[in-house]
Amino acid sequence: MNSISSQPVIIPNRGQTICHIGQIGYLVISLLFALVILFQLLLAGGGIFASSSWWAMHRIFGYALTLFPVALLVLAVVGRQSWLKVGLNGLAIVLVVLQGAIINVAESIGLPLLSALPCMSGCQI
Repeated sequence: MNSISSQPVIIPNRGQTICHIGQIGYLVISLLFALVILFQLLLAGGGIFASSSWWAMHRIFGYALTLFPVALLVLAVVGRQSWLKVGLNGLAIVLVVLQGAIINVAESIGLPLLSALPCMSGCQI
């Protein structure tokens, strides 16, 4: 008598594996993005209350922040997230780029108060 069970072995196909990796990557990058935004707020607070030298780091870090929504958009598509999530990640890219653009335009036309519109991201003390 044979005691070995004849259960089929299910091997996930490559598409499901990539989708799963995209979903986990989306979760990890979104949590990291939230932490990075909190760190950006810390740098802004340091620029206001500690020393104006913190603003340079805040500005440089702000440019690097643009990479997170782009990565989230790619991972949302790869992870087969809902179209609402894909659209909101696309909107996040637009908002991050628009925030930097408003700051640069305000500085170039000589209206520093205008740079206070996007949450004081580019104010100089």
